[in-house]
Amino acid sequence: KNAVLSKKLIDNSLSGFEFASGIPGTIGGAIVMNAGAYGSEMAKITKDVTIVNGEGKIVTLSNKEMSFSYRTTYLQKNLDCVCIGATLKLKEGNQEEMSSLVLERRNKRKLSQPLAFPSAGSVFRNPKDMYAGEMIEKLGLKGFTVGKAEISEKHANFIINKGNAKASDIKKIIDYVKVKVKNKYNVRLRVEQR
Repeated sequence: KNAVLSKKLIDNSLSGFEFASGIPGTIGGAIVMNAGAYGSEMAKITKDVTIVNGEGKIVTLSNKEMSFSYRTTYLQKNLDCVCIGATLKLKEGNQEEMSSLVLERRNKRKLSQPLAFPSAGSVFRNPKDMYAGEMIEKLGLKGFTVGKAEISEKHANFIINKGNAKASDIKKIIDYVKVKVKNKYNVRLRVEQR
């Protein structure tokens, strides 16, 4: 998991991955999605990625060949490929400063994100010059529930599991929000999660 890797890197004075410590998922998932936070993203720290391609061959792709862009990579456009490894470009850092930064960001997330409930993180990509969570909140959808899935009261761009939510419950909320945002703002929201 990204939090475990972040701690291990800090323990070894390796800086650059701190932004990912609070992003749910794995390093492979973070690379596939070009996960990012706090002004950084996987594209900035990834040297190369090792994949198994659709022909079953192990291939190493450079950062450029990965075609990183906002929450998108080569791997999302080539679904027959699987990420099996990566080389990250990190730099020497100060353990105390890195730990302090991660703790500060964790505390900030606790105040603004629904960390008390399971979720897969931010649901929608932010449209250009807008925030998905803000649009959803202005529509009065915080607390909207289907089954045991709910749009968080704390942050409208999170769908939380209030207990045994089904994937179909979450999908219904996503579809409903997309329609509401399209009707009100004429914006087609794109799901960030896969």
